[in-house]
Amino acid sequence: MILAGEKAGELPATLNAVVLACVSVSMVIGVTLGLWRVRRAKHRWRAAEARSAWLQAREELFALLMHHHLTPQSRAFRALFRLQEFVLQHPGEYQSIATELRQALQHHPRRRTPVWFDEHRVWPPNVRETMARAFHDMARGCGFLAANHPSMIAQVARSLIRLRRTSEIRGFANMLPPSTPPARTVWLAAIRTECELIDGMHAFEALARELAVSPPSLTVVE
Repeated sequence: MILAGEKAGELPATLNAVVLACVSVSMVIGVTLGLWRVRRAKHRWRAAEARSAWLQAREELFALLMHHHLTPQSRAFRALFRLQEFVLQHPGEYQSIATELRQALQHHPRRRTPVWFDEHRVWPPNVRETMARAFHDMARGCGFLAANHPSMIAQVARSLIRLRRTSEIRGFANMLPPSTPPARTVWLAAIRTECELIDGMHAFEALARELAVSPPSLTVVE
């Protein structure tokens, strides 16, 4: 009788433990799924905001073309149109977008701006204002792309984006563990892509500021 009573007492305790374990697992799964849904929603929102920013920049560029302030032969128009079309047609190809950004914004070490930006010297004030808005939109688009980039250092990078400190992100390349070459290549590619997206954001912001401080010139740029 005593043994039967002890076993009867152990059964509810075991049942309670099982129920508690099931509830705990269900809660963990529920929280994990909730976080995943929130992350996915944020990812979609950032992707939509990035696309909206680049579309707005393209509309501003075409407005200048339609009003004959820029021509299809303009170096600025060709460089920006090619970049905008590539970003809009390849929204998830972060590495390719970073490469296009680098090519569009590259300049000689002794220069601060790309060659095509020299045309700004003859832009009247209304063209400068429109182009400045387009540059701000493209900078915003680059920021959303950088924040949405699914790299292994995304969380750290986003914090550094807020601090505008790209050099620290590059510093991760020297802190990588001595793993196999393919794994190291993936890490380096992720870091490089993120840095180039952030650099693109800062470069377009700088071009917008340049339009605000440099007065128009009467000299025609060939």
